Amino acid sequence: MLSLILHIMSGTWMAYDFGATMKTWFRFYSGFETVVSLKLILLFCTFICVLYAQFVVIPNLNKNNIYRIAIINLTVTSIGVAMLILGSTLHYGGI
Repeated sequence: MLSLILHIMSGTWMAYDFGATMKTWFRFYSGFETVVSLKLILLFCTFICVLYAQFVVIPNLNKNNIYRIAIINLTVTSIGVAMLILGSTLHYGGI
């Protein structure tokens, strides 16, 4: 859970580092705001996946439903790759 808290803190810090305050989140006016907003949406999706895994999937995990944790693992990994690609577009002015 500590890593999730650090992930959320670094994500919001990244938003403020690029000059996107809470008032400008999710406005999608410029390329930077679009990328920052999309990364914050993906951060929220990661948060939801982790909470679902922590409180629903892991307590009920057995041989018959192990695929659920695999799906969550694949989802969080895909979100991470999407965040990496979005972050690399910031060097070129965003989307």
